[in-house]
Amino acid sequence: MADGIEVRQVTIIDPQGDQHEVCWQEKTEAIAIRRLIKNVCALSNDSFYLVSMETGIPIACSSVLPDGSTFEVTYPSQEPKKEAESKKRGREDSENSTPTPKKKKYVQKKIATAVLSPQSILDKLNTARQITKNNLFKWCKALSFTATETDKAAVKWEMRQHIRESLGIDLKGKYKIGDKLKVFWDAAMGNDQKWYSGTIKTLNNTMANLTWNDGLGEDELNLMHLYVEELE
Repeated sequence: MADGIEVRQVTIIDPQGDQHEVCWQEKTEAIAIRRLIKNVCALSNDSFYLVSMETGIPIACSSVLPDGSTFEVTYPSQEPKKEAESKKRGREDSENSTPTPKKKKYVQKKIATAVLSPQSILDKLNTARQITKNNLFKWCKALSFTATETDKAAVKWEMRQHIRESLGIDLKGKYKIGDKLKVFWDAAMGNDQKWYSGTIKTLNNTMANLTWNDGLGEDELNLMHLYVEELE
């Protein structure tokens, strides 16, 4: 993330009651935010709006959503149509029979927010799975950390080194030339984002030159950046 770019984060509760953290940069267009919320919450219906869990007030998807607030996904009510049909039947049955309009009740819910410690974030980064940019933005915000790059893999690398240094985790001296390692390749896409095995050919502090198995060549990498495990 570049310096000076503000990231806004809100909590969205989908119709199934599941909670999602959604992040975007300031000045993002409303249509893009709406599309982001739909995709993150896996909504099948485009006709939705948000209701603030703090105030119970409906609000449209836009860049002015208050940072750190919680909203519930709501669909337009079908009550007016049902009410009209009920009134028609009421007139046929009795001139004095008038259905009572139903008022929608908004119930404020308390949502427990998990505490994100540096160690818990490092544990999440060191998992063999893809991580969304929304989560990376959220973790950077929790750490008060700003990466120098915007590429997703580079943000992971910088964040791992930052956390390890802050926790006093020093990989210098942990490995030696000839050690066999496997590295989860963050920079790959799709099916290529997997474990790659290799051997340390040269080592200078935490900068290792790895020769990959299966003739995949060599790479010089900073071990402080990587999710790496030693092979027996």
